[in-house]
Amino acid sequence: MHIPPALPFLLLLLLCQHGSVFSARTSYVSYGALQRNNVPCSRRGASYYACADQNFNCSADGGLPCDEVYALKAVISALGLPVPQISRSYCSEKSFYYNSISTTCDCDATTTICHITTIATYSISVSGHVHEWLSKLIYLKKIDLSQNQLRGSIPNLVNLTRLTSLKLGQNHLSGPIPPTLGKLKALEMLDLQKNFLNETIPPSLGNLMNLTTLSLSNNMLSGQIPKELGTLLNLTSLRLEDNQLSGYLPPELGKLSKLEELYLNSNNLSGGLPGSFANLRSLVLFRVAGNKLSGKIPLFIAKWTNLTDLYLMGNDFEGELPPEIFNMPGLQSLWISDLNNTGFSFPKFANMTSINYLIMRNCSLGGRIPKYIGDNWTSLMHLDLSFNNLSGRIPRSMKNLFLNRLGLASNMLSGPIPSWIREMYKVDLSYNYNFTNPQYHNSTKYKNKQKLNM
Repeated sequence: MHIPPALPFLLLLLLCQHGSVFSARTSYVSYGALQRNNVPCSRRGASYYACADQNFNCSADGGLPCDEVYALKAVISALGLPVPQISRSYCSEKSFYYNSISTTCDCDATTTICHITTIATYSISVSGHVHEWLSKLIYLKKIDLSQNQLRGSIPNLVNLTRLTSLKLGQNHLSGPIPPTLGKLKALEMLDLQKNFLNETIPPSLGNLMNLTTLSLSNNMLSGQIPKELGTLLNLTSLRLEDNQLSGYLPPELGKLSKLEELYLNSNNLSGGLPGSFANLRSLVLFRVAGNKLSGKIPLFIAKWTNLTDLYLMGNDFEGELPPEIFNMPGLQSLWISDLNNTGFSFPKFANMTSINYLIMRNCSLGGRIPKYIGDNWTSLMHLDLSFNNLSGRIPRSMKNLFLNRLGLASNMLSGPIPSWIREMYKVDLSYNYNFTNPQYHNSTKYKNKQKLNM
């Protein structure tokens, strides 16, 4: 093919004549093109690429940088929300709320450049996923996407080194917990509860030395509790309940002297309560019900003077409940069952004056029901002493209590059934064969007869 000699010269002339138009067009990258090519807005010399379609208008001389504009739009779109128009003045009000998504900005008074520091879509039933470009909003301090219907896995957020709070709980997230979360050293709150997360708890979470709250409950996590969690010395709340965790309780958890809440219930944990747990004297709530824990209930529990809730039921503990526990004046809830022993009785004296819920089922508890329950435990609302070996009469002093539920089934109680029992909301006295007034069994005078079991 023959090319005329003048053609290259003519092409060069055309390029020179239209150079400014060519330059202007290549200074802008459309949102669609960026999304298709997975390329963020980035610096070119001293200026940012502008994202030139109608939804993008950001500048380097003030407002929100273009990188953050594009990342924010990608995150909002992935959540399944309509993408708002975001301009350079997006952060002018310091905080912005649009279509159920809330963001907060931090703006430099000198340069007028702003950055996104908070993003939240709390409880609005969005059903998208968490976009990996969330990690490009590197100035984020707080993320709250909890109580939605988000699916997919948790992306790599390793760049969010300023992040102090990450709340992704109560969604439909699945897959493993990313070990890279252990690199977010500023984290104080990590809430991933009530998802479908599986595999093991990453030992790297033990690097989060500023963490005060760790909630991984109601997932499908398996394996052992990492001993590395014992290095989280600022932790006040540790929630690992309702998983499939197994193995022994790490003694290292006894180093968490600031811990106020420890939820380990409904797992497959075994072995005894470590002696190092005696150091957990800040505990308010201790729940280990529904495991395979064994051994004796340790006396040191009575020295947890701040304790209000003690849940031990559904394990394989043996021996009697230490009588000192009956003298914890701040205890409000005591749940225990299935104690393997040859029998024990209530102590002669008990100072459990704040108790609201006392459940001691199938504990080989014998002797009489003490009079002090009705005289001194005036806050008691729920009393269940079923499946024991209690004998004697129901104390008259219990008439003083405002019980919602009274469970005394399968004991050896005798004497008349008190008439005041008919005023209670729910009563179970079944399988006590020595009562002397069985006519009450079919009486129509009982309040809530349908809830009276004799």
